[in-house]
Amino acid sequence: MDLGLHARTALVCAASAGLGRASAQALAQAGVAVTITGRNEEKLAIAAKEIAAATGAKISYAAGDITTPEGRAAALSVCPSPTFW
Repeated sequence: MDLGLHARTALVCAASAGLGRASAQALAQAGVAVTITGRNEEKLAIAAKEIAAATGAKISYAAGDITTPEGRAAALSVCPSPTFW
């Protein structure tokens, strides 16, 4: 189903596992370029690689605590203008 989301970008927080990862994968399957965030860079790298392999979408990641200014800056440095948060 084409949801008309191609060429959109999403920033999905806490997305190395669980609901965040499932949300990121669903957006990627819909054609969205996704950036995932979380505190564990190793888990994020694995999740990004697996989501990209499963969907063919561009998946980026930014490690950091999104509740801090530094974490938000890291996420926005990778995905400066997300269509979806």
